[in-house]
Order: sequence, then C-alpha cells, then structure tokens
Amino acid sequence: DRIIAAPGGNNYGRLSVMIQAQAKVESLIEVPPQCFTPAPKVNSTLIRICPSPQKLEKVKSLKALQFVVKTAFAQRRKTLKNNFHAFISMQDLDSNGINPHNRAENLSVDTYVKLANFVVRRDRIK
Repeated sequence: DRIIAAPGGNNYGRLSVMIQAQAKVESLIEVPPQCFTPAPKVNSTLIRICPSPQKLEKVKSLKALQFVVKTAFAQRRKTLKNNFHAFISMQDLDSNGINPHNRAENLSVDTYVKLANFVVRRDRIK
C-alpha cells in the first residue's frame, strides 16, 4: 500500500516518493491470506516495480531528492514552510509553484523531483 500510494493519502510517504521517482509501479493482483502457511491476518498484493530510465533522467541528484523527501516527511503534520525553513525560503517555494502551507503528503512525486532539482541548482546539495 505504501509503495503504490498516491499523494494525499495516509499511506503516501518517503517510500512512495523515492520508488515512484525512479520506477513505474503497478498493483497486479490481491493475494488472500489462505495462500500462505501460516495464514497472515492481512491481505497481500502482488506489485510490479519496473525501473524507468525516463523518470530517473528527470532527477539530477538522488542524494538531493532523498534529503528533500526525508526533510519534508520528518515531521509529517507540519507545513512545508516549517519543515524546510532551514534551507528553502517561502519565496523559493512560491517561485517553484509550491504552496508553503501544504503538508508533505500533498505534494506529487514530480513536485518533489522539481524541488530537489532546485536545491541542486542552488548548490545546496550535490
């Protein structure tokens, strides 16, 4: 659920962003508990993760993306303005079309990539 989660949901987080920024992810089939021994108390889902060179080309620095995503989700209930205050100003967020009053779970994967690329351009992270 966390890997295939979309922005805005409770399951959307660091894992979702980092994997979806580098690969195409799709849910294939639901697997009921009785297919396993011993049977777990949860349903399972078989997913496919296909690396995507096209997606990875958009990311200038995985290190920067990891830093931005980790910082955004560090205090999940705080706004982006509060989480990023040490290295990205409100004006920088505004200039990138990002509402500083949003929370981390409201940004799309593409927005995180754009923000990480902005941080790299500003020579804040290599």
